Amino acid sequence: MRSQQEHNLSLSGSTDKVSYYASGRFYQQYGMFNINKDKYTDYAFRTKVSARIAPWLKYSNNISFDTTDYKYGGHQDYEGNDQRPAIEHLRRIPSLQPRRHDRTIRQPTGQELPDRSRPRRTDDRRPFEKHARETLPHLLEPVRRHALQKLVLTAVYDYRQRDKLFKYRNNTFEYSRQQGVVETFTSGSVENSYREIHQTYKGHNVNIYGTYENSWGGHNLKITAGGQYEDYRSTSLDAKQTDLSSDDIDSFTVATGPITLSQSITAYRTLGFFGRVNYDYKGRYIFEASARGDGSSRFESDHRWGFFPSASAAWRISEESFFTPARDIVDNLKLRLSVGSLGNQQVSDYAYIEQISTDNQMNYTFDGQEKAFYANVTDPLSSGLTWETVTTYDVGLDIGLLNNRLNFTGDYYIRDTKDMLTTSLTLPSVFGAKTPKANCANLRTKGWEISLSWQDEFQLAGKPLLVPRIGFRG
Repeated sequence: MRSQQEHNLSLSGSTDKVSYYASGRFYQQYGMFNINKDKYTDYAFRTKVSARIAPWLKYSNNISFDTTDYKYGGHQDYEGNDQRPAIEHLRRIPSLQPRRHDRTIRQPTGQELPDRSRPRRTDDRRPFEKHARETLPHLLEPVRRHALQKLVLTAVYDYRQRDKLFKYRNNTFEYSRQQGVVETFTSGSVENSYREIHQTYKGHNVNIYGTYENSWGGHNLKITAGGQYEDYRSTSLDAKQTDLSSDDIDSFTVATGPITLSQSITAYRTLGFFGRVNYDYKGRYIFEASARGDGSSRFESDHRWGFFPSASAAWRISEESFFTPARDIVDNLKLRLSVGSLGNQQVSDYAYIEQISTDNQMNYTFDGQEKAFYANVTDPLSSGLTWETVTTYDVGLDIGLLNNRLNFTGDYYIRDTKDMLTTSLTLPSVFGAKTPKANCANLRTKGWEISLSWQDEFQLAGKPLLVPRIGFRG
């Protein structure tokens, strides 16, 4: 039987200038082990505050704190088993937009021992598989009032941090296959060792943009312009030492064996500027144009920036005066045209930099005592790596009939992918290295989409019953 408990507490309130919300959660679940029980614990806390600092200034935030701990006994990566250990702390993890949670926990609790073996002591580890937690960051924006009625400036700062601590404590154990003979079992990762992995992830995201809106004589105009800055850094330190002198102390201070160390540090930054203009005349003629320029540290300085413009236009024919005779049947008739491009920078953080690793160990020695180390250079890299660009051309038609209960949408599109990041020309095996990736491919895709749907409402027991939208897409 697996017992569990969950407790939730929330507080909320507001005045004419300030509103707040705070919630907390405690969750605990025990596993199925009878000896050295496994246990999962989670603490979560969230606050939201919105305050009118001045008649023209508003501040809001959404901050969360979450810490989890999962501990169980079992052998680490025993003979090829899946390895999922960790004690993970997640602190202040906001993102730019709030999303729903999916709290899925995977708990590997399998344990294998040799036949007729009697374990002296099981492992002491804390496995955990992470799940997403996302919140809205700090938001500072003017309130539309008096001279600022048509202009709103917004500043958003987003900070996220994840700290993880993985702990492994492995022990050998004694067993007997015949009377009077006691042996110590060691195989694969079953050894007297202690290991820690420290991982840290920090991210900063700053958005500053302004929006101007104005309407006059049937004309409606909206202009948005701003910039965005991102800075992300990840570190990982892995340390392991064998031959601990105590079975009850999990620390490197009681270990006397050789130490194995590895470390990785990665970081990247992006800087972007964007602008968008929306215009329509009486909802009849609709136009939008936008552009974005982005720079990424993942490319060398001469090829770091990309420019991605977009434009669209629509004509609501059903709003024209000459269309009046047909409005009894056709409620909406709109013709759409659009063209837009997007950039892709999904390459490794240092894809354009050749790297030299010095932790490679040979299988032989020069002095007959210790294996020698050597330096290794990464495979050749392509010069001029830059953004991959996807441009889509689309023409569409929207039709609404019978009080918009019957709706038809049709689109024909052409999608061009240029400067695709893929493997370049095949090189002969005598080259002695893998073929580098480059912006060396283009792809064109053509297609169409058709959607036909019906949505209606009926009276049932004197109350309206909305029939869900049904239809098909092709």
